[in-house]
Amino acid sequence: MGYELDKIERRVLGVLVEKGYTTPDQYPLSMNAIVNGCNQKSCREPVMSLDEVQVFDAIDAMRKQGLVICAHTGNSRVEKYRHCVPEMFEIVAREAAVLAELLLRGPQTDGELRQRANRMIPISSLEQVQEVVESLIEKELALRLSPPDRKRGARFAHRLYPAGEQPKTEADAGFTSTDSGGGGSRAASSGASPAADPGEIAALRSTVEALTRRVAALEESLGVTPEGGSD
Repeated sequence: MGYELDKIERRVLGVLVEKGYTTPDQYPLSMNAIVNGCNQKSCREPVMSLDEVQVFDAIDAMRKQGLVICAHTGNSRVEKYRHCVPEMFEIVAREAAVLAELLLRGPQTDGELRQRANRMIPISSLEQVQEVVESLIEKELALRLSPPDRKRGARFAHRLYPAGEQPKTEADAGFTSTDSGGGGSRAASSGASPAADPGEIAALRSTVEALTRRVAALEESLGVTPEGGSD
């Protein structure tokens, strides 16, 4: 596709797509809203702490590529921004939602993508998200990291990384398929243990995210800063 986005640009673009679906009444987004979305503690991996200058530079770079535009709304004097992902990449809403999740959290399994993208656009089944991912792969926007015979828990990544940052396939990273069902394990040459079940990993991540949100809410109600001080 010819698009290479650094980590801040990927986060900003993911936020613009996500918020367009989850908070349509507040879209397009102001600079402050984008910064807050980028620095969320939930639904982000890794958690980042960006400022307006960093976010503005990312927006400016993507405006030059046609991925983001400035959109004035009503009588507001505040500049607001929206993405142009469907137009530029020629993809539909479900594809944009799945791509946004990959931008916001990095490589994920098909099950994780279905659960997480579903908060933006309804995805009724695992088969449906697999169709979406395959379409993104055909459009050179996504990459399958798991072996072709992996039937459950296959992992995928987007292809908007700069050269040198693209995640390795499991074969390149030392994973091999061990059965006809597509289960994988790390190569035995290093004596590593078999890979954890993707479903268990997804459940653990969901638990951690829920706890993170509860802690953040408690901190806010108590006036406690993230560093542990008080307002």
